[in-house]
Amino acid sequence: MKTSLLRILVLVLLCVMLSGNAAQVPFKDDYEGINRAAGSVLMLLVYDEEEGSYIASGSGFVAFDNQTLITNYHVVEDGELVLAESDEGKTYLLDSVLAADRDLDLAILHFGRDTQFEPLPLNDTGNALRGQPVVAIGSPEGLRNTVSKGDISATFTEYGVRYLQFTAPISSGSSGGALLDNEGKVIGVTSSTMRGDSQNLNFAVDIREAIALYEAARDEQPRPLSELASQTARANPEGDSQGTHTNTSITQMNVQQIAPDAVVLSWNTADRSGIYFVGYEIEGSTYYTYEDTEDLSLVISGLVPGQTYLFYVAESYSGLDEPGSTVSLTLEEAKPFTQRDAHMLFSGLYYIPQGFNPQVPLKEGLATITTAQLQRAREDMELCFLYRLRLEGAQTASAGNCQYTLTTPSGVTYTAEFTYEYEARRDAFIRRADLRGVLDSVMEFEDSFEIGHWTAAVYHDGALLAQTGFEVVPGGLNLDEGRNTKTDAFHATVQTNAVVLHWPRTEGAASYNVFRASAKDGHAFYLGTTHTNSYTDHNAVTGRAYYYQYAPVDGEKSPPLQVTVAVTGADTAYESPTNSIELPLQLGEMAYVGDRYEPYIDPDLINTSKDQTVTGVTLAFYTEGRDFETLTWADSGQALTYYTYDLTIPPGQTMNPGRLSLRKYGESLNEIYVAISAVRLSDGSDITVPQEDLVFSSWTLDE
Repeated sequence: MKTSLLRILVLVLLCVMLSGNAAQVPFKDDYEGINRAAGSVLMLLVYDEEEGSYIASGSGFVAFDNQTLITNYHVVEDGELVLAESDEGKTYLLDSVLAADRDLDLAILHFGRDTQFEPLPLNDTGNALRGQPVVAIGSPEGLRNTVSKGDISATFTEYGVRYLQFTAPISSGSSGGALLDNEGKVIGVTSSTMRGDSQNLNFAVDIREAIALYEAARDEQPRPLSELASQTARANPEGDSQGTHTNTSITQMNVQQIAPDAVVLSWNTADRSGIYFVGYEIEGSTYYTYEDTEDLSLVISGLVPGQTYLFYVAESYSGLDEPGSTVSLTLEEAKPFTQRDAHMLFSGLYYIPQGFNPQVPLKEGLATITTAQLQRAREDMELCFLYRLRLEGAQTASAGNCQYTLTTPSGVTYTAEFTYEYEARRDAFIRRADLRGVLDSVMEFEDSFEIGHWTAAVYHDGALLAQTGFEVVPGGLNLDEGRNTKTDAFHATVQTNAVVLHWPRTEGAASYNVFRASAKDGHAFYLGTTHTNSYTDHNAVTGRAYYYQYAPVDGEKSPPLQVTVAVTGADTAYESPTNSIELPLQLGEMAYVGDRYEPYIDPDLINTSKDQTVTGVTLAFYTEGRDFETLTWADSGQALTYYTYDLTIPPGQTMNPGRLSLRKYGESLNEIYVAISAVRLSDGSDITVPQEDLVFSSWTLDE
């Protein structure tokens, strides 16, 4: 039996919301009603009772009676005890479960006593429509009973489970809450949001699934929360949509290629209407991808050019394992990407430490990788497909579908889909894709990394952008190239609405918990657990300051690391103040670099130290031509060049060390990149910056 690989990856969140009684005004405008409803929404704190350790937080709401609470299964699945905090800050114990279903992602918990909470009214009509206003109340990021508003975007069924898609914002900490309609009735249990760059793509399990689950188990006695996994009282309100179908009614299947990476699949049926499940796979693959539709045709995009695909249609999800009707098609080979006179400057595979941007120039990409390196790349190293692309100017930005592929020696291709966007101005763009997700797929379906020749490729809208081959060989780790040299400090790198944390490993620690507070002395809320010494907070908000801590499981928390999420054009690095080392020398903001006939470096050097005299400095520099190609230093073959000045700069003083001629680069010189590589101080000490951590300033030559 094959296993499906979902096309949409959803970041499971902990989310909540609540509703009160129907009001005279629309619920979204009934502020008193919203606040009454918030009184029945609770923030959940999940614990391992035996270990006494805190596991997770989330949300839930009171329904059916004042002793029953609905939440998401994933919120409480690892807990044996749940504390529920009310809007007033009072704590209530939830230690038993009435019903639960992992596939539905629903759990119905039981209080040990009457709570006096008003159960929220539930809408069991299934009359939710696109465009309908909704309200969400929950505890995102531990901010109890936060209210957000939006609309229903879509209703759909997947794996036989009914869902609502909506635009009311939710975040980590909201899962398990209620989505309320404009009458103040719960229509869904908020559960997840789309991962990545997508905006306002949030999802809730239809409340009818929770009602059916409760009705199927209402006469049973609650069991201890530790027995959650044994609670499988699954109701199937849509008959046998999860059952087995013969698929004999699917006829006249036809597939046509309509774009380099897309086809249209059509079929007919004699006696059935409803939801159809469409599966497709690359011939010889160990997994398939699926989508569902109510139509008799489906446009399927994001396919790999040149591959032979097998398509099949079934009347149920389970029917995809033994489909009755199939059709195959070999896609045309990919053509080169030619949009905006595209020119590839370089591409290849590289190990790039988490949270650090690659610097140009780069050494040659990896040609050989050990199996142990690939295992490590799934954890806390990024095996990236990296490329730099030059484009001509355009009236508007270029955007579309980007796809990365890994093909094993046996010919099985694994894919990951992204989007690309390039600004309208003429420029050279450097892009990278972390291949951890693709490597995880390989391990999921093959359990090992096959020895032999692999191929990595990147496509834009089905056109081949770049391709490289590499050898996978048996062996251990050798990660000196590109390895993070800052592991002696707890530090962070700020990206767009994300913070990447990294800390030194603790001997004997198998995993770490990560926490975040909004104030230095504030409560540190649990973010997640990682088996590596790094963690990415994808829910950081631009302009806010956070205080992060990590702790080995069963160990002490680290001192808090303050990080401010500022608006930046490039990633900004933060280190723990007790461990950070700053250069006492800076480049001045302006440096005259001459023209194409007489190019030179002429930077001001500023000694920012209060008590140290600088006695020497080494500059690292490289250059690019007018087509953004990396130039080498005359006949040396060097791309990155170092030059040392012997000088004396007293504390607080600025000095210009004189011009450094760049005529050896030739007349094609256009861009100059300069960084401080090393500083020598009067006490005899030297501060050296590793090559991968150099921070370059750049200047463009005068015409």
